[in-house]
Amino acid sequence: LMGIAECLVNPGRVVVRHGFAFVDDKESISEELADCVVSKVFPLEVEFSRPGSAFVKPGEGQVGLLRRDSLKATSPGGTPQFAVTPVTAKHNLRSLLTEPKYAMEARGARLLVQGGDRLEGWMPLSFDDLNRTIIEHDREELRDGVFWRFGHDVSFGKTIGTMTDGITIEGSSFELVRDDFVVKPGQRVGIAAYMKRKVSLAMTQHSDVFPLRNVKEEELATIFGTPGNVHIYTGKITFAGDTHVEYDLNSFTSCSGSMVFLLDKQQPEESVRKEDYGKVIALHAGAHPRLSNRNLGFRIRMSHLP
Repeated sequence: LMGIAECLVNPGRVVVRHGFAFVDDKESISEELADCVVSKVFPLEVEFSRPGSAFVKPGEGQVGLLRRDSLKATSPGGTPQFAVTPVTAKHNLRSLLTEPKYAMEARGARLLVQGGDRLEGWMPLSFDDLNRTIIEHDREELRDGVFWRFGHDVSFGKTIGTMTDGITIEGSSFELVRDDFVVKPGQRVGIAAYMKRKVSLAMTQHSDVFPLRNVKEEELATIFGTPGNVHIYTGKITFAGDTHVEYDLNSFTSCSGSMVFLLDKQQPEESVRKEDYGKVIALHAGAHPRLSNRNLGFRIRMSHLP
C-alpha cells in the first residue's frame, strides 16, 4: 500500500442502500443529498515508476472538483456548465524516491470516470505538487505538539475551464461552504469515496501500534461496502482547529482526497443553516497520527483557491 494510514473508528456501522447511494448511517443524510453527492466522486490515479523504468504502478486516492465560474452553455436551455478546480491530498502526489520501500517517482495524475466496475474514461490532471519531495520543514503542527508531516495537506490542480463531458456539468462539482461559516465540534460531516478493491484489515488499522481488535476481515464489507461502488461514510466533528478538523467517521487507505462535506440531518441548527448542507469544509487526509480512533482533514477556504 503506497497510501498513508486511515482508520476504522466505528465497527458498528453498516453500509446500506439509500436511494442510489450506499451510506453507513441513513439517519444523518437524506436520499436527495446522498444521490447528489455520488455524482461528484472521482477516483484519482497517480502513475509511479522507478527512475529509468517504463513500468508504471498506480497509486490510488480520490479527487474532488470545486465549482468555479459559470461557463457559457453550448445551446439555449443546455445544462449549466462550470469551470472546476481539481483538489486532492498533497501526499497522494508526493515523490516516493526517498521512501526505500518504494523508491519511485510520480509521473502523472489522472481523474477516472467510473461506471460501477467499468472505467468509462479518464482525464489527465496538472498539479504543481506532483512528484514533490516531502521534507521535515513541510510538517505542520496539528495541536499539542503533534505534527502532520505533509503540512497543509491540500493540493489544487490546474482549473479546467473548457466544457468537458461529465466534468464541467453542475452535478459533478462541490461548492465551498460560506466564508463566515464556523466549524464546531458536534457538526455532522461525511466523505464519499469510490472503492476500487476489497478493503483489508491493513487498509483500516491505524498502525502496528494500534492494531484492530475484535474485527475480522470478512466483517469489513458490511462496514465499508463492496468494490465498484461509491460509499458515504458519516460522523461528527470532534475537534475544530484553525487549519484542520478531526472527526469520528470511518475511512480506509485510498479515501484521502475526498471532500469533507456537511450532512443535512441531525445538525445543530444554531451553527449549520440549510444553505450549508452538502457544502465542503475540508479535504480528508487520513488517520490522526496519535489518536487511534480519529481521522482528520484540512480546511479549505475561498482564500486558499488559486
